[in-house]
Amino acid sequence: LWRTSVGAPVGAGAGSDGRHAAIITRANELVVLDGGREVWRQPLGAVAYTAPLVAGARVFVAAADRSITAFDAGNGRRLWSYTRPGEQILALRQAGVLLPVGDTLVSGLSGRLVGLNPQNGSLRWDVAIANPRGTNDIERLVDLVGSVSREGDVVCARAFQAAVGCVNAARGAVQWTKAYGVPGSEDGVTVKQTTDGGYIMGGSSENILGPTGEDMCLIRTNAQGDTLWAKLYGGPLTDECYEVVQTPDGGFVLCGKSFSFSNEGDYDVYVVKTDANGALEWSKTYGGSTTSSHNEIGRSIDNTSDGGYVITGESLFGFGVGFKNMYLIKTDGAGNSGCNEATPATVTTSLLPQVTLPVLNTSTGGSVSAPATIVGAGTTPTDLCLTLGVPLEVPPTDAILLYPNPVQDQVVIRMSASARSIPYTLHDAIGRVVLRGILSAPLSVADVSALQSGTYFLRTPAGVTSPLIIQH
Repeated sequence: LWRTSVGAPVGAGAGSDGRHAAIITRANELVVLDGGREVWRQPLGAVAYTAPLVAGARVFVAAADRSITAFDAGNGRRLWSYTRPGEQILALRQAGVLLPVGDTLVSGLSGRLVGLNPQNGSLRWDVAIANPRGTNDIERLVDLVGSVSREGDVVCARAFQAAVGCVNAARGAVQWTKAYGVPGSEDGVTVKQTTDGGYIMGGSSENILGPTGEDMCLIRTNAQGDTLWAKLYGGPLTDECYEVVQTPDGGFVLCGKSFSFSNEGDYDVYVVKTDANGALEWSKTYGGSTTSSHNEIGRSIDNTSDGGYVITGESLFGFGVGFKNMYLIKTDGAGNSGCNEATPATVTTSLLPQVTLPVLNTSTGGSVSAPATIVGAGTTPTDLCLTLGVPLEVPPTDAILLYPNPVQDQVVIRMSASARSIPYTLHDAIGRVVLRGILSAPLSVADVSALQSGTYFLRTPAGVTSPLIIQH
């Protein structure tokens, strides 16, 4: 329908109701678009790692300071903000829980799920999935992290360090909550409801019973959370799971990253397919093989209508332009994509996890405020033609690529790996030289923080010119 640029890399993510789209940038600005046209933007008071939610002509933001804030989608007016007293300051740099269930806004605040009235931010219910425990701030982290599973009014979420619980969001009542562990350290990342009413949990385990290192971990339960089976998948080094989905044949497919089976790089995308009982059917890695800084990571996977799979993630210092690109992979039902793939020797280990029932505390605390708002008009969006993964058009060998662009402080300059070190000059809009330096293949970094905002041009002796926009 439309493509646009918001003038900065996307940070926490984006949300949309079909009309309005909301984006949180890495500069921690909330930018709202209407039909692809920017209507307002404003800085957030606290950093956010969860994608904004757009619903009912409102934009909801969950920040790392454990606050929930509602904005008018049309003009950016701050409508209300909810905070719980006494929350732990330390927070995970991971996406949390924020979703609508009926007429209730459901969000994760530390180890708790809260239900709010989206109209005024008043608290409807507050229940615990997990309680802090341990002697230091790290051990006491119990933030609820995505993704959640929802069936009707029942929402199941995972707390950091492996506790899982299900809540009836219509009544604000906990159905059950349990913690799963084996000798070592476990970290659940995703939970989904299975077709039989049970649940499947994916994550990672540094288990002394595993193949060694850190392995993908998969736990299947019945509807009451009782363990049916648990498995580890991996190799001799670190392998982590970020997403799991049930497949049409009743089995499961996991995606994440592998260091054990990477092809001369640091990490490759790692996909494991199992049957309904967790038995390995096949596994694949996808990624580059050029340098030791070549990283590909799979963040999400889903079934496709043709019986195959689609995987998305990121490529760092690998495919695409700049040093970080979205990586999209389409495979058939056996994981074949046709390029940049390998078939690793995945080792499977069966587990018998220990299940405990956490002691939960109830609370009705919290406060709602309606603070003053400052709204900025922002910048004019620019339509782009985006290329994902390997570029469709290969840039010439003498091309100079700048990232990020626009830039605030430091710009990464990428040139052909076969090129020699060459001098460069940076010119302002009227041609004056404002910066000089030497480019070394394949990447160099230039500090432009002392230069004023504006349009500049990087030039080489060969006559190659690349525009650069500086925005402070």
